Amino acid sequence: MTFEIIFVLLALVGMVIALILDKMRPGMVLFSVVVLFLCAGILTPKEMLEGFSNKGMMCGHCEATVKKALEALPEVTSAEVSHEAGTAVVTLSSEVADDVLKKTVEEKDYKVTAID
Repeated sequence: MTFEIIFVLLALVGMVIALILDKMRPGMVLFSVVVLFLCAGILTPKEMLEGFSNKGMMCGHCEATVKKALEALPEVTSAEVSHEAGTAVVTLSSEVADDVLKKTVEEKDYKVTAID
């Protein structure tokens, strides 16, 4: 294992422990993971992050529905969705119009309130 992978794994374990002990908010954990992946070279500059806020998600099932819908788009590499924060962050392999992301989520009956 390379140093970068060991460092990222240890940092992730630390963040999970902080999350369990309620020392970190889920949004901060997500942000920290993205920064760690960028620093370790796991995410490349070619991959873009697009985030947006939505309303209506109430549980893990809602998260899974939105995640599955977003990841079905060919431009979306992965999606991290939080019903607690009411957000979704997608990693893109290529550009995608904001309207496409909004339509995808709203077709599942969730309202997109903002796209960053």
